Amino acid sequence: MDEQTKQSVMKALDNALTTVAIREYNRLSYRLLREQVADITKNALNSLGKLQSGNIPDYGDWVALFYHWYQPSQINLAYSMIKSTAIVSDRLRVLDYGCGALAMQFGVALATADALEEMQSISEIRIDSLDTSQAMVEMGQKIWEQFKIEASKDSNLRYVSLACEIINPQIILLTNLPSMIGVNSNTAWATAWQSECWLGALHAVYDDNRDNVQRWLNSIVDRLNPDICFATTHSSKDYLIREVWDFIDYAEYYLPELTIESQFRGMLPEITQWRINLNTALQINHHYLNRPVTWEWPEAAFMIHTKYSEPTDADDLPW
Repeated sequence: MDEQTKQSVMKALDNALTTVAIREYNRLSYRLLREQVADITKNALNSLGKLQSGNIPDYGDWVALFYHWYQPSQINLAYSMIKSTAIVSDRLRVLDYGCGALAMQFGVALATADALEEMQSISEIRIDSLDTSQAMVEMGQKIWEQFKIEASKDSNLRYVSLACEIINPQIILLTNLPSMIGVNSNTAWATAWQSECWLGALHAVYDDNRDNVQRWLNSIVDRLNPDICFATTHSSKDYLIREVWDFIDYAEYYLPELTIESQFRGMLPEITQWRINLNTALQINHHYLNRPVTWEWPEAAFMIHTKYSEPTDADDLPW
C-alpha cells in the first residue's frame, strides 16, 4: 500500500468514525438533559479508561460509542501484525475471539486490498467474529458499513472497496465465555476448513478471565489447527498472553522476535475535533476527550505464533 493510499484509508476511517459517532451520540442522548448526558459521558470515559491499566471496561452503548479513541490504533495494530508475518491466501478463514469493534476484520480487509493490488487471486475470505458485547459488535458493524461508503467515494481505495466486498463476515454473539468453550464441535465456526486459517485474540485477555480464555484457546486450537495466531494485550499485562498461550507446542508454533512496523501514523483530525467540541458543549473538561485520536499503539504488547515444519529453517517461514 503506497503512501497516497494510506492517506486515503486514514481519511476514510476518520470520516466513518466521526459520522457514526455523531449519529450514535444523537440517538443515545435523545431527550436527555445536558447534565444527564455529561454524567453518563464521564462514567463511560472512566470505564473505558480501565483499558489503560489492562482491565475490562463495562462495555455498553456509551462505552462502545467512545471506543473510537482506541479503534484506529487497534486496526493499525492488526494490519501491521498481518503485514509483518502473513500473506492473504486464495481461501482464508479467520476466527477472531473477543472481536470487539472488529479491528481484526478491518486489518484483514486492508491486507486483502494489498493482495488484490498485487494481482493475487482471492476467492473466499470468511471472518467469524466472536464476542459477548452486543454494543461493541454493533458499533463495529456500523463503522464497517460507513467505512465502505467512504471508501467507495475515493478512487485510491478501489482495492479496499473490493476487499470489503470479498470478505464474508459472520458475527457470533454469545452470552458468556463458558458457552464458547462448551460449543458443539459441529458448530460452523468451530469446524476446521481446508484452507489457510488464522486465529486472532486482540486485547482479549485480562486478569479476571485468563483461565477461561486459556481453556477456550486450547480447545479451538485443537479443533482448527490454525496456521497463525495473533495475540495482543496492554503492555503492562504482557505476562498474560505469555501465560495464556503457554499450552502451544513450540515445535508447531513459533514466536518470532519481531519488530512490528506501524503502517499508519499521526492523528485523526475529524473525530479528534468532534471530541473536543463535545467536551466543551458538555462542560465536563474530561482529559480523555481533549486527547487526540491517533493511529499509534504506544502501550501494546503482541505475540504471534506461526506454524511451520522447522522453526530454525528460514526457508520454511510463511513470509
